[in-house]
Amino acid sequence: MAELELDEAHEQSVMLGRKSAREKVAAFVWMLAEHCECRGGQDTAIELPMTRGDIADYLGLTTETVSREMTYLRERGLITMQNSGMLRVQNMIGLIELAGSEDM
Repeated sequence: MAELELDEAHEQSVMLGRKSAREKVAAFVWMLAEHCECRGGQDTAIELPMTRGDIADYLGLTTETVSREMTYLRERGLITMQNSGMLRVQNMIGLIELAGSEDM
């Protein structure tokens, strides 16, 4: 468990330091999807645990940037918004590619 937490902390530091805003948002959505799958869920529906402002703070971005990048993901068919607190990943491979992580 400690190793997993260290890996997540490393990924977070890489995300904050070297990724573009688009990559950060894509990686965040991918991370949420991975956590849903780890709990045994087969569905790609994801409950967003934070507001866009909280996500922006977590990623080191502005709320407007997070909104713009979520819209980009939606327009590219990578995600669909179910409502303000839920989204569905439509194209996991495209999302992973956009996230730009070597570990994905």
